[in-house]
Amino acid sequence: MKRIFLIVLCFACMQFVCAQTVLILPYNANGLTEEQKAMNPDRLAYPKSMKESIRNEIDFVCNTKIMELGPFSVSAYKKVMFSPGNLQFNAAKGSHGCADGTSQKGTWRFAEHQWDYVGGEECGTVYINGEKCNNAFISATYTGWIDLFGWGTSGWKSGANAYQPYSTSTKNEDYYPGNSYTTDLTADYAYADWGKYNQIGTDPAGTWRTLTKDEWQYLIFERPNHAELQGYAFVNGIGGMVLLPDTWSLPEGLSFSPTKRNNYTVSQWSAMEEGGAVFLPAADRRNGSEWAYCSPVGLYWTASHSEQGQAHSVEFTEDEHFYLSDETDPRSYGLAVRLAKDITPAFSVSENKRVLFSPGNLQYCAATNKWRFAEHQWDFVGDEEHGTVFANGEKCNNALISATYTGWIDLFGWGTSGWKNGANACPPYSTSTDSTDYFVGNNKNNSLTGEYAKADWAVYNQIGNDPAGTWRTLTYEEWEYMLDKRPNYAQLRGLATVNEVPGCVLLPDNWSVPAGMSFVANFQSSFSDNVYKDAEWQKMEAAGAVFMPAAGTRVSTMLFNASEWGSYWTASVNLNPTLGYRDMIWCYTFHENAYINIYGHQYRHFGNSVRPVQDIK
Repeated sequence: MKRIFLIVLCFACMQFVCAQTVLILPYNANGLTEEQKAMNPDRLAYPKSMKESIRNEIDFVCNTKIMELGPFSVSAYKKVMFSPGNLQFNAAKGSHGCADGTSQKGTWRFAEHQWDYVGGEECGTVYINGEKCNNAFISATYTGWIDLFGWGTSGWKSGANAYQPYSTSTKNEDYYPGNSYTTDLTADYAYADWGKYNQIGTDPAGTWRTLTKDEWQYLIFERPNHAELQGYAFVNGIGGMVLLPDTWSLPEGLSFSPTKRNNYTVSQWSAMEEGGAVFLPAADRRNGSEWAYCSPVGLYWTASHSEQGQAHSVEFTEDEHFYLSDETDPRSYGLAVRLAKDITPAFSVSENKRVLFSPGNLQYCAATNKWRFAEHQWDFVGDEEHGTVFANGEKCNNALISATYTGWIDLFGWGTSGWKNGANACPPYSTSTDSTDYFVGNNKNNSLTGEYAKADWAVYNQIGNDPAGTWRTLTYEEWEYMLDKRPNYAQLRGLATVNEVPGCVLLPDNWSVPAGMSFVANFQSSFSDNVYKDAEWQKMEAAGAVFMPAAGTRVSTMLFNASEWGSYWTASVNLNPTLGYRDMIWCYTFHENAYINIYGHQYRHFGNSVRPVQDIK
């Protein structure tokens, strides 16, 4: 027996994926249905023990590097990538990390192939230790894989009586997160979502999520050309539904029909899959410890509740294809789960580095010693007359900055993270007007990087629930590359007014204007060139747009140019005497009828805005 492992570099997601494992084995037709034999003459069957042995040997190759499939539009302004297979759980195998910082027994993974499903005694394609896995054996001690779950059974103690993935209660009321049938697997109860709460393979908790009913509705029935991007198929002898990505191109030599049955061998499906095609196997359902039967029916959970005792699901058959709008199933039923990942808008800050921007400007409350990001991208504290931030019914004001102020501030002296670095002015509420007090490490040449990175507000502090070090401040060189050097940079920036707040819009590398929206790129113009109301900005934001409000500048306890001027710190000291302003700090600035400028400078004691980023790894 020879084993050949083919590993393909997926340039769409820039990671290694297991494209196909080619097994050269003695031919044995036992175990194939007549339909499978007729459809797949190139498929080789072999003893179950041999099959499992080979799978164990290549498990680390196929399951540690996770392929993403898509993109797929799930609203007019949001796209996702699908996971490479249905979700599976083994209650007796290892342990995994959870979003609340705990570790729980058991292992989550995605199916090895898109067509794989556990099934029951007679149907299914998943084996372990030479034995066929069976959803009917579901229990806290079962050593096989299962892939049919009661609604919201992520393992998080949500207030429901049945919350473990191996729960088998047939009482629908046992599956109420928060002990209420009106809760969804989102917001306060997002941890009841299998993907939000659990590490899956090597992906940290929160990497994946379950689509809502409205997102499935848009994907199946509303996205452009939707009727041509779905159809029933048999893949490697397994029936199910095919979903094609928004930008679909049929591989050479293959065919696809949205109205007729499609048949694909393993090698043919590999070509479809490389183009982003998704296959949902018809895995049917489980009721208690009873798996239904072999049928062409597929049922998949959404994250949305329905009427009492029910939750919305996606269902399909070969005859009726998808139906969803009023489809619900009892929450106690075990249905399949297919997770998705939101497409993250990336900004290039060098030829080989990309980042994500934080969801809003950085804010700090001295009285509670808490850091957070602004609730909306347009939010800024301002002063008595300007700004959008309130605390306890009172308008926040940067001019009231102090060690005991109970409101929020968002204009900081340079390097004032709170870390004792040798400077005289370290706390975020520092108001000294002597720039030498802000010399990090007591040296005017030190930037907020390397040995002194902890002087960076985001590197040193927990922000909301994000641990210290999750975020950081861009350097001057990174700002310069993004604004003046990355491909198509001139079309990816412009002044704007969002929800009546003036500021600057920055667009991600692969920008596409949402349907019904417009954007005028500019370098020196007016805040009125692009004007967006709240609902309009939500569409821009969902497509990846970043907005930097014109929050002004603070000197001591006086605020200047709020709603007129934006000035954002970099992590870099200007050490180049040929550019002037030596020993001052590089800033990203913008102003009405002035340049969007990365070559700005400010004294260290000035209070400026901070907009952290996160490196994309």
